[in-house]
Formats: sequence, structure tokens, C-alpha cells
Amino acid sequence: MPPAIGGSEAPNHWFLLVRRPRLLIVNATCVHHPNPSSWQSWFNVFVGVWVTDTVAPTISLGSFTSNFGNGLVWQGGSRLTLSFTVDDDYDLPSQSGGTVPGLVVSIGSALGEFVSSTSTTGKPRTFQFGWTVPASPSFTTVGFQVTVVDTAGNSKTLSADGWLTSGKDCTLC
Repeated sequence: MPPAIGGSEAPNHWFLLVRRPRLLIVNATCVHHPNPSSWQSWFNVFVGVWVTDTVAPTISLGSFTSNFGNGLVWQGGSRLTLSFTVDDDYDLPSQSGGTVPGLVVSIGSALGEFVSSTSTTGKPRTFQFGWTVPASPSFTTVGFQVTVVDTAGNSKTLSADGWLTSGKDCTLC
């Protein structure tokens, strides 16, 4: 069972509260029973509620662009940037620098490099990850994959294959 906070809010009334990702509320009222050796002499009411987070986080795509030309094509050496927002019923894991527990981002054939986020705690949070295309790539399209696992272990994946294409900047054509 997760750590609990216990205390007395009124004489003969005790409570427990367990915080996220699961919530447990237990109330017990102490009464004096005619038979003091009975367990009922201590508690006559025991109510428990166990709420489990079973909802996966949501991932919303912001943009996936290249720093080359009109942003829709790339060439060797281009910098690709992926922007997305993650939301969940509960706070997302705290972030330390570019490390976000439960978040894995792949762009092209490699792990994305953390660029920025709107905050390090709370929800929702918008993230930016980047990747530099190799100078002489052997591929012609690039996609991405984002996987998020919340603090209760629920996961969600957003991915797209071949989103950006190798080519020349057609805005100059």
C-alpha cells in the first residue's frame, strides 16, 4: 500500500488519506461497546474507497517541421523539431533537465534530443524535441514516435511514419 497520512480530525474519529496515483480514504469512528474485549469496542464504522487511475495520458501533436526551406522537406544536415502536448488525469512525473520519466521520443532513426518544455511539473505540458538528419542519409522520409507512461503505469503512443520527405525547397521553384 502507498504511504499514508493519518490523523485525528475530531475526538474518536481517525482518517487516512493516500495521495496519487491512487486515492484511499478510510474513516473509522471509535465508540465504546458494552463488551470491551470485542474489536467492535474500537471501531463501528469502516469505510474505504479505492480509486485507481486507469486512463492513459493524451498526446496532441503540435508540429513536426524542418529548418530547411518551407519546413515540410529536409536534406542532409537539416534540424527537425517535434512539438507535442501531454496531458493526464494526474500530474505528470517531474522533469529533471532534459530527462522526463515515462517519456520516450524517437525522431527518424534515433532518440530525440530534448529542446524545451513549458514547465517541469504539473499538467498539461508542451515539449519540443529535435534531431539532426545525417549529412548523407540513406532514407527519403522521416517519422516520429512519442510514448508516454503516467505514474500509474498507463501508456499512450503517438507515431507517424514518413511525415517529412527529403527534397529541395519548393518555395524557390
